[in-house]
Amino acid sequence: TLPDDAFEHLSSLGTLEISVNNLQLISQHLLAPLVNLHTIYLNVNQLNEIHADAFAHQRNLSFVNLNGNSLSSLPKGLFQNNLNLRTLIASNNFLRRIEGNIFGIHPLMSSIDISNSGVNEIDPRFFDSFTLLHSFDARNNPCAHIQIFDVSSNNFETDSSLNECFFNWFNPTS
Repeated sequence: TLPDDAFEHLSSLGTLEISVNNLQLISQHLLAPLVNLHTIYLNVNQLNEIHADAFAHQRNLSFVNLNGNSLSSLPKGLFQNNLNLRTLIASNNFLRRIEGNIFGIHPLMSSIDISNSGVNEIDPRFFDSFTLLHSFDARNNPCAHIQIFDVSSNNFETDSSLNECFFNWFNPTS
């Protein structure tokens, strides 16, 4: 685990790459000095906890990679201050349930990857936050508790990739 003052004098840092470091926790204060951070790679650590306010000071944050950790949840409001967030990769974790209140309103979010994370329930309010979401990758998740999948009132362009996406979602063994 990194000490809370590890990045104390790096306020101008734009990209932080701390992958493959066996980190288990991102505390409330660790990233606070990094007010200009726009890209963070926390992938392939052993993260099992991220404090709900860990990204509270990163208003420019646009890309977060949490792939390959041991996260069982993403805390309520984790990304609520990150209105520039466009990409979240949280694949290969142990998320189980995706809550509807992780983000707040995120008009720029375009890509979310929660594939291979054991997700079996997604709060229907989860999608309320996004207006420009282009990619939602939930491959290889059991999603056993999804009873309604409503994609009405959208302007989907019909093409083979969209058809394949829906076919694979509803027929995962094919």
